[in-house]
Amino acid sequence: MARFTLQSGHIQLLTQVGRAEEGMAEFAALRPRLVEDPMVAEYLTDALTAAALPEVAELWLNEAADMFIDQLAFPG
Repeated sequence: MARFTLQSGHIQLLTQVGRAEEGMAEFAALRPRLVEDPMVAEYLTDALTAAALPEVAELWLNEAADMFIDQLAFPG
């Protein structure tokens, strides 16, 4: 998880130095992991919030929760 923490810190810096489009692309690449690893939700939410993108964090968490519920309801 240390690797992910460093990666999210790097992405956060990208958004803060005016490379928001590149930062968002990297955040989006991590998005599928929200359903795969519960710790990712915490790190990604913190990084998005620190990058002044709390509304994106909220949206992505809600969508990940919906996907997880669907997986439980319709396995396989």
